[in-house]
Amino acid sequence: MRIVRPTRYSQRGVRGLLPGLAMTVAVMTVACGPASSAPPEIIVDRTACDHCLMLISEPIYSAAFRIGERQGVFDDIGCLLDEVAGEPDLEKAQIWFHDVRDGSWITAADAIFVRSTQIATPMASGIVAVAERSAARELVTRHDGEIIDSFAELMDLVARAEVRDLRTKDGSHEQ
Repeated sequence: MRIVRPTRYSQRGVRGLLPGLAMTVAVMTVACGPASSAPPEIIVDRTACDHCLMLISEPIYSAAFRIGERQGVFDDIGCLLDEVAGEPDLEKAQIWFHDVRDGSWITAADAIFVRSTQIATPMASGIVAVAERSAARELVTRHDGEIIDSFAELMDLVARAEVRDLRTKDGSHEQ
């Protein structure tokens, strides 16, 4: 039996492939790895709300979620609430809201909500999100509203059917 040793030339060839192979593995890991921690993209006047199907024209009122591979974007916080109510995997969800003051994304854990009949949101929930308590107090004063301290508290209100379209008594969008 004869043992054949690779030549130096072939060893260099293999070593030359290693950086490319490492890059391929890295790209596959990122592409097939866990879902992104960034909110789904919203293109103003092009992206439709996954609940009511209206185009998102005022992103400061919008919200988004991702649960595993499933994601959704919404033109109004009320649409997101309708969509996730009763969701069995809600504790695994990543949820984002736009801060109504500057349009930056904030997570559900960092959001403070203000609800008022005087805030005209796209689907009339009257609910907006902010990142700072001082901003929430200012909105409550300006719009005669109420502060909802957390997403958990907001979901409790949904469960008790205390969050609905504020323009009508029956919760419909019709006036």
